[in-house]
Amino acid sequence: MDDPEKVFNLTSTGWTAIGSVVSAASVLVLSVFNALFLKSALKQSKIMKDTATDVHQQADWMKTQAEQMTAQTIKLGESIAVAQQGAAAVLSQIKMGKDRERARISVSINDDAVDVSSNAAEPVTLSVSNDGPTIASDVRVAAELFGQPGEGVPFMGNATLLIAPTVIRASDGTINVFVPFSSTPPDLTQAGQRTIDYYFHLSGAVEYVDVFGEKHKTNFRYRSRFTELSYALHEVRKIANVGGWHKTGKPEENEAT
Repeated sequence: MDDPEKVFNLTSTGWTAIGSVVSAASVLVLSVFNALFLKSALKQSKIMKDTATDVHQQADWMKTQAEQMTAQTIKLGESIAVAQQGAAAVLSQIKMGKDRERARISVSINDDAVDVSSNAAEPVTLSVSNDGPTIASDVRVAAELFGQPGEGVPFMGNATLLIAPTVIRASDGTINVFVPFSSTPPDLTQAGQRTIDYYFHLSGAVEYVDVFGEKHKTNFRYRSRFTELSYALHEVRKIANVGGWHKTGKPEENEAT
């Protein structure tokens, strides 16, 4: 007859021992697993640490490269600025040299009287000279001359080409260019001295080329107030004396380039 205290021929004490063995084995297996996991975790941690170190080193290297590029860019900018300043200085010296050596045309009016006879209005003499040391070529002189009452500044845009030398040298002195009236002035011979508010207007330009092949233009605009009448000695024609020619109009109308 079987012993009621036995199970599978093992007493409770035997089963207790087996349980202890199983428990011990479980603990051992768990310990081995934990040890392997910890080893793997430590290995991964080392790899991550090494990777982080490499990334940090790469970042430091890139930062160093960026700083070097920035410094080189600054130096390059400074070098360019110095080169530009040097080029500007050279160009300035060249320009000053050209300005010093080029032709320079000036214009003036020396006539102190204008013939306002109803039958023969004589032209006004325009004095043109080259104040520079070299020749002016391809010279073209154009002007317009008329008279009108009142102190207003009329529009002048109908200049006609005049007879003038195409080359003017510094040694040529003053060149006289005659400017005819665009329209016959009214008969002012009946006006008494200083009794009429009447002005003569003369406007135009001289275009020319200097020895460096550069084009220039001298604009001019003058006006003169009618003052009195007088008779030329032993002549019939009548002269209107004028109070001198004075520049008028906008600044660009008396500008020289």
